[in-house]
Amino acid sequence: MENEWTWGSNACTGSGNPATHAPFCYSGSKLGETVTIRVHKFDNNINQGLVFVSGSGLARVHCKRDFSKAQQMIEVQGLEHCLPRTVKPSGMKYCSDQDQVVLDATVGIVPVEMFLKPTPCPAAFLEEGPSTKLMRKQTKKQQPIDDPSLEIKASGHLFRHE
Repeated sequence: MENEWTWGSNACTGSGNPATHAPFCYSGSKLGETVTIRVHKFDNNINQGLVFVSGSGLARVHCKRDFSKAQQMIEVQGLEHCLPRTVKPSGMKYCSDQDQVVLDATVGIVPVEMFLKPTPCPAAFLEEGPSTKLMRKQTKKQQPIDDPSLEIKASGHLFRHE
């Protein structure tokens, strides 16, 4: 990812860190796709953390990745491995003055910029599916997974429930 902002958005100012303590979520939609990120951990001293990324629309995306933040730019390690082949991430940044995350990607040949706004974290951030059971939908009959030894393999990536 680049360290310089090359996108069309002028509505992103401020380079501070989020005021909220993790976990916290941001979500947005564009062109029939919805993206939610949950910052699971964030260390203000070293500007690094752990994020869950979930997407729905034409393709479902669920992954857990380490990230780092420098000024506004956020680098999510290996994000491209979580996405469909037709989606190429170009960058991500946090706009502290607006308290929003801006994603930039190319979908096919079309450049797309998506704004994610603060949102309450869903009870079931990653839904149970055929290849992932990282978190289950909470209903009256189900409880969140609370087994520290649980390992999950989804989309070729090994996750450990913490």
